[in-house]
Amino acid sequence: MSLTKKGFSALEMQRLIGHKRYEPIWLLMQKIRMSMGSRDDRYSLDGYIEMDEGFFEGHRKKETVEEGLNKPVKELDRQVKAIVAISVNKVDVANQKVNRPATKAGFVKMSVVSSLSKDEVSCEAEKMI
Repeated sequence: MSLTKKGFSALEMQRLIGHKRYEPIWLLMQKIRMSMGSRDDRYSLDGYIEMDEGFFEGHRKKETVEEGLNKPVKELDRQVKAIVAISVNKVDVANQKVNRPATKAGFVKMSVVSSLSKDEVSCEAEKMI
């Protein structure tokens, strides 16, 4: 699901797995996304935490009126702002590999925000930590 920068579509996943039907793959991906989203609520970040902002390509629904009908249309929104935080854990000296850093990534949390103001970032940081 997170192998590439933009993720996978259900059709791409179907081709990778070699499955004949689209619907079971789509349903499987929906269930995985739901479980990934609910998993974030079960833990909080602790220890040494690195935090940064990110700008992601995203879509938003926009209502348009065509010929008297209201139609929802997806519009590309290139400025989706997010706060990304990751807990960093130290690696035991016995388990450390040659030419590798002495730390490893722990849990990651991301939260979409409307602005990168000090108040909003500190509020999201309190929720994550």
